[in-house]
Amino acid sequence: MDEIDGDGLLRHDIPAHPALRAGLVAIGAFVVVIATWELYRGVWPLNATSPFFLFIILGAWSVGMPMIWGGLTGPAVHWTVGPSRIEIVQKRPFQRDKHHVFQPGQIERFETLECPAMESDSTWRVTIVGRDSSRFDTRHFGTRKTADAFRGRIESLFNS
Repeated sequence: MDEIDGDGLLRHDIPAHPALRAGLVAIGAFVVVIATWELYRGVWPLNATSPFFLFIILGAWSVGMPMIWGGLTGPAVHWTVGPSRIEIVQKRPFQRDKHHVFQPGQIERFETLECPAMESDSTWRVTIVGRDSSRFDTRHFGTRKTADAFRGRIESLFNS
């Protein structure tokens, strides 16, 4: 769990490592390029099997392009929580950093939300809901108890 530094601020990072970004882009590009390269001859020249091969190519694109997009635009998020102030910075490649600052009158509530998993145990995250309906999530925690403890630390530091 994140600790409070000597300056009295709680820092919480949700990193997006450059190697992860590069991996997503590379895998997405591989899926798109290989499927298109290997199957385009089944589409062109047009024949009776063209729709079948086109469907497979479009399926590959529907998987590969979101991976590329996620690798290029997914944010790395840094939270700084202090007395009466929460600052959230979202850093994305090719875009300016977005700074969000919350003060006591701007936060509607803090929530602990379950993130159901299909084949394993659910995870939990803490969400800040602003009065303007904006929502910001922490990283996922393995148990509700851990997420609730983290939410309690954020609330107590923010409200002190």
